[in-house]
Amino acid sequence: MNNKIISIYSLFKFQEQAPSLATIYLWFKEFERERLSIKQQKGAGRPPTAVTEENIVDVKEIIENDNQASHAIIEHQLRIGSSAVRTIIHDHLHLKKVVSRFVPHQLSEFRKAERVKICHENLNLSNMGATKSFPKLLQETKHTFPFFMCLPAKKVVYGFTKMRKRQP
Repeated sequence: MNNKIISIYSLFKFQEQAPSLATIYLWFKEFERERLSIKQQKGAGRPPTAVTEENIVDVKEIIENDNQASHAIIEHQLRIGSSAVRTIIHDHLHLKKVVSRFVPHQLSEFRKAERVKICHENLNLSNMGATKSFPKLLQETKHTFPFFMCLPAKKVVYGFTKMRKRQP
Protein backbone atom coordinates (compact mmCIF):
# COMPACT_ATOMS: atom_id res chain seq x y z
CA MET A 1 0.00 0.00 0.00
CA ASN A 2 2.79 2.43 0.83
CA ASN A 3 4.47 1.91 -2.56
CA LYS A 4 1.22 2.75 -4.35
CA ILE A 5 0.68 5.88 -2.26
CA ILE A 6 4.25 7.05 -2.76
CA SER A 7 3.88 6.53 -6.52
CA ILE A 8 0.62 8.54 -6.49
CA TYR A 9 2.36 11.25 -4.47
CA SER A 10 5.26 11.37 -6.91
CA LEU A 11 2.88 11.87 -9.85
CA PHE A 12 2.41 15.49 -8.85
CA LYS A 13 4.84 17.71 -10.70
CA PHE A 14 5.61 20.08 -7.84
CA GLN A 15 5.54 18.66 -4.34
CA GLU A 16 4.55 22.06 -2.82
CA GLN A 17 1.27 21.98 -4.74
CA ALA A 18 0.60 18.34 -3.99
CA PRO A 19 -2.19 17.53 -1.55
CA SER A 20 -1.18 16.32 1.89
CA LEU A 21 -0.40 12.68 2.50
CA ALA A 22 -3.52 12.41 4.66
CA THR A 23 -5.63 13.47 1.67
CA ILE A 24 -3.91 10.93 -0.56
CA TYR A 25 -4.49 8.19 2.04
CA LEU A 26 -8.18 9.14 2.07
CA TRP A 27 -8.37 9.05 -1.73
CA PHE A 28 -6.62 5.68 -1.78
CA LYS A 29 -9.13 4.19 0.66
CA GLU A 30 -12.00 5.57 -1.41
CA PHE A 31 -10.59 4.11 -4.65
CA GLU A 32 -10.16 0.75 -2.93
CA ARG A 33 -13.89 0.86 -2.14
CA GLU A 34 -14.45 1.43 -5.90
CA ARG A 35 -15.59 4.99 -5.45
CA LEU A 36 -14.10 6.63 -8.52
CA SER A 37 -15.01 10.24 -7.84
CA ILE A 38 -13.39 12.36 -5.15
CA LYS A 39 -16.19 14.93 -5.19
CA GLN A 40 -18.49 15.03 -2.20
CA GLN A 41 -21.56 12.91 -2.76
CA LYS A 42 -24.92 14.59 -3.00
CA GLY A 43 -27.01 14.03 0.08
CA ALA A 44 -24.09 13.60 2.42
CA GLY A 45 -24.86 14.83 5.90
CA ARG A 46 -28.11 15.53 7.66
CA PRO A 47 -30.87 16.90 5.41
CA PRO A 48 -32.32 20.30 6.32
CA THR A 49 -35.78 19.15 7.37
CA ALA A 50 -36.72 21.73 9.98
CA VAL A 51 -36.75 24.86 7.80
CA THR A 52 -39.55 23.96 5.40
CA GLU A 53 -42.33 26.00 3.85
CA GLU A 54 -44.83 24.29 6.15
CA ASN A 55 -42.86 25.24 9.27
CA ILE A 56 -42.40 28.80 8.01
CA VAL A 57 -46.17 29.17 7.59
CA ASP A 58 -46.78 27.62 11.03
CA VAL A 59 -44.31 29.97 12.75
CA LYS A 60 -45.89 32.94 10.96
CA GLU A 61 -49.36 31.90 12.21
CA ILE A 62 -48.12 31.45 15.79
CA ILE A 63 -46.53 34.91 15.80
CA GLU A 64 -49.58 36.55 14.20
CA ASN A 65 -51.83 35.00 16.86
CA ASP A 66 -49.46 35.83 19.73
CA ASN A 67 -46.68 38.29 18.97
CA GLN A 68 -45.23 37.70 22.44
CA ALA A 69 -44.57 34.05 21.69
CA SER A 70 -41.07 33.07 22.71
CA HIS A 71 -38.66 30.84 20.86
CA ALA A 72 -39.26 28.14 23.49
CA ILE A 73 -43.03 28.17 22.86
CA ILE A 74 -42.53 27.89 19.10
CA GLU A 75 -39.97 25.09 19.52
CA HIS A 76 -42.34 23.21 21.83
CA GLN A 77 -45.39 23.54 19.56
CA LEU A 78 -43.65 22.64 16.30
CA ARG A 79 -41.06 20.26 17.77
CA ILE A 80 -38.15 21.85 15.89
CA GLY A 81 -34.78 23.06 17.12
CA SER A 82 -33.85 26.51 18.32
CA SER A 83 -31.55 27.23 15.37
CA ALA A 84 -34.35 26.39 12.92
CA VAL A 85 -36.76 28.71 14.78
CA ARG A 86 -34.17 31.48 14.71
CA THR A 87 -33.54 30.97 10.98
CA ILE A 88 -37.25 31.02 10.16
CA ILE A 89 -38.01 34.12 12.26
CA HIS A 90 -35.03 36.24 11.30
CA ASP A 91 -34.03 35.07 7.81
CA HIS A 92 -37.33 33.99 6.23
CA LEU A 93 -39.97 36.12 7.98
CA HIS A 94 -37.61 39.09 8.52
CA LEU A 95 -38.88 39.78 12.04
CA LYS A 96 -37.05 41.12 15.04
CA LYS A 97 -37.84 41.25 18.75
CA VAL A 98 -38.88 44.67 20.06
CA VAL A 99 -39.85 44.91 23.74
CA SER A 100 -40.48 41.16 23.92
CA ARG A 101 -42.72 41.16 20.84
CA PHE A 102 -42.01 40.10 17.30
CA VAL A 103 -42.71 42.98 14.95
CA PRO A 104 -42.04 43.28 11.24
CA HIS A 105 -39.08 45.43 10.25
CA GLN A 106 -41.45 47.64 8.29
CA LEU A 107 -45.14 47.98 9.12
CA SER A 108 -47.78 47.79 6.41
CA GLU A 109 -50.19 50.69 6.01
CA PHE A 110 -52.98 48.63 7.59
CA ARG A 111 -50.87 47.87 10.69
CA LYS A 112 -49.86 51.53 11.03
CA ALA A 113 -53.49 52.66 10.85
CA GLU A 114 -54.52 49.97 13.36
CA ARG A 115 -51.88 51.14 15.86
CA VAL A 116 -52.91 54.78 15.50
CA LYS A 117 -56.57 53.80 16.06
CA ILE A 118 -55.73 51.83 19.21
CA CYS A 119 -53.64 54.72 20.58
CA HIS A 120 -56.53 57.16 19.99
CA GLU A 121 -58.96 54.79 21.74
CA ASN A 122 -56.62 54.49 24.72
CA LEU A 123 -56.23 58.27 24.89
CA ASN A 124 -60.00 58.74 24.83
CA LEU A 125 -60.46 56.14 27.56
CA SER A 126 -57.86 57.74 29.79
CA ASN A 127 -59.31 61.25 29.20
CA MET A 128 -62.88 60.13 29.91
CA GLY A 129 -62.29 58.32 33.14
CA ALA A 130 -59.24 59.56 34.96
CA THR A 131 -60.72 58.16 38.19
CA LYS A 132 -61.39 54.70 36.78
CA SER A 133 -59.14 51.93 37.88
CA PHE A 134 -57.07 49.95 35.42
CA PRO A 135 -59.17 46.73 35.68
CA LYS A 136 -62.31 48.68 34.72
CA LEU A 137 -60.50 50.12 31.71
CA LEU A 138 -59.53 46.60 30.69
CA GLN A 139 -63.12 45.41 30.95
CA GLU A 140 -64.37 48.25 28.76
CA THR A 141 -61.79 47.87 26.00
CA LYS A 142 -62.41 45.60 23.07
CA HIS A 143 -58.78 44.53 22.75
CA THR A 144 -57.54 41.18 23.89
CA PHE A 145 -54.26 40.89 25.70
CA PRO A 146 -51.85 38.05 24.94
CA PHE A 147 -51.12 35.52 27.62
CA PHE A 148 -48.12 33.33 28.25
CA MET A 149 -48.31 29.61 27.74
CA CYS A 150 -46.69 27.65 30.55
CA LEU A 151 -44.27 25.08 29.26
CA PRO A 152 -43.75 21.88 31.20
CA ALA A 153 -40.86 22.55 33.53
CA LYS A 154 -37.95 20.20 33.83
CA LYS A 155 -38.02 18.50 37.19
CA VAL A 156 -34.64 18.11 38.76
CA VAL A 157 -34.27 16.16 41.95
CA TYR A 158 -31.16 16.68 43.97
CA GLY A 159 -30.10 14.10 46.48
CA PHE A 160 -27.92 14.88 49.45
CA THR A 161 -26.06 12.42 51.57
CA LYS A 162 -24.68 13.14 55.00
CA MET A 163 -20.96 12.86 55.31
CA ARG A 164 -19.86 10.89 58.31
CA LYS A 165 -17.37 12.53 60.54
CA ARG A 166 -14.17 10.63 60.88
CA GLN A 167 -13.44 9.27 64.27
CA PRO A 168 -9.97 10.17 65.55
